Amino acid sequence: MGAAGNSLFSDWSTPIMSARIRAVVFLLVRLVFVINSVQGVVVNAQDPTVTLRQGTLKGIKLYTADARMSVIAYLGIPYATPPTGTLRFAPPQRHAGWDRVFFAGSFGPACPQPYEPLVPSVASVSQQDENCLFLNIWTPEISLNYRNTPVVVFLEGEGFVSGTPSRFPAQDLAAEGLVVVSVNYRMNVFGFFSLEDSEARGNLGLLDQYLALLWVRENIAYFGGDIKSITLMGHSAGAASAVYHMVSPKTAGLFHKVIIMSGSAISPWMKTRSVSQASRSIARSLGCLSINETRPILKCMRDKSTSELMRAFETQYRDGNWTDLVLPVVDTYLPDIEQYLPRDPIKAIEDGMYHRVPILTGVTSHEGAISIARWSDLIAQGFTNLRHLFVNAIIPSVMHMYGFASGMSSVPEIRTLLEWQYVDNIPSGDAHALLSKILDVCILPTYIALFTF
Repeated sequence: MGAAGNSLFSDWSTPIMSARIRAVVFLLVRLVFVINSVQGVVVNAQDPTVTLRQGTLKGIKLYTADARMSVIAYLGIPYATPPTGTLRFAPPQRHAGWDRVFFAGSFGPACPQPYEPLVPSVASVSQQDENCLFLNIWTPEISLNYRNTPVVVFLEGEGFVSGTPSRFPAQDLAAEGLVVVSVNYRMNVFGFFSLEDSEARGNLGLLDQYLALLWVRENIAYFGGDIKSITLMGHSAGAASAVYHMVSPKTAGLFHKVIIMSGSAISPWMKTRSVSQASRSIARSLGCLSINETRPILKCMRDKSTSELMRAFETQYRDGNWTDLVLPVVDTYLPDIEQYLPRDPIKAIEDGMYHRVPILTGVTSHEGAISIARWSDLIAQGFTNLRHLFVNAIIPSVMHMYGFASGMSSVPEIRTLLEWQYVDNIPSGDAHALLSKILDVCILPTYIALFTF
């Protein structure tokens, strides 16, 4: 957990800079407050600066395609100490700040991740570094002098394996009258390696996000954001992350609405056989499992290069075998005060043990189409074999998912209806049409409205 008093769960208001720097920053902040009626912001056409406890940021002005509103972007803001050296595989530590004006004009590097040929926008990520804990902010220029603009915190990521916020510049969304924040966090072996003990605790990627949410609560008002109107929005692994934060007891009050897109903490791809076993397999492939004690294992892995760790993870990944991945884990093996996920998300939701905030959720058409690329061998076998898979494996799996047990009297009729809806009307030999139906079978529109007054 780092030095004493530096715990992630300690008081967020504790000092973060040396006494001398802190005194200088205090005087500067006081001066800015006096000049700007406690707005904390200096804005002009050429020099949009914001002064925080960490130091002063200088942003850049952007215009949307239709030029309806100018947006100020602050990119690559460090919210945590670089997770390198002894901080590799450790919870994030707050960033100490800077003593010069920080030019926030470009994205920080992506966190280390494997090559993803099935996701071209991810596969093209070339700038990667373990020093990657940055966030980005886009705010309407007119909002900088106020503190009442709704805030959206966006989390992305592909299955906790890859992703980078630079894929989604948010000036167009900010131009709709929102302050938008995107967060870079550790993924794959760097973010979720866990031996399920206090030394290799796991869930580091979630803790990165948590630290970013704390940062937003403390600082977003200086960018015109309303700290009482923060929406947590996630896509894929980001959506699953949003659900994890909803069931974590640590996040009360950090967000007020949630948007969940194309994913959830209870999605099938979030199931893994054993995070600790997957982690041990990675350590073994690196020659770090000769001693069955956590500290020597971590020391060995911290001595490995970034590329060595990534190659070991890619071997474990096995071209998309999600059941052997390192993913978020229920951390009841930790002391109560350190637990971030003390309950299984499904159980927590069933028991009503989650933050009661408005939720909007949905999926896209042909959700999961990326997985078809991994079916190339099956597709090559033709329509008949694909139809056999659909009828004898996919439809029963979907029925089981929706609670239709094999012994129920209605099962044969329901199965017949599903086959009629999705299979019988497909022209014989049309494998592409059958593939389309396979993608549709799990994502027919479902609408649920719950009103509480």
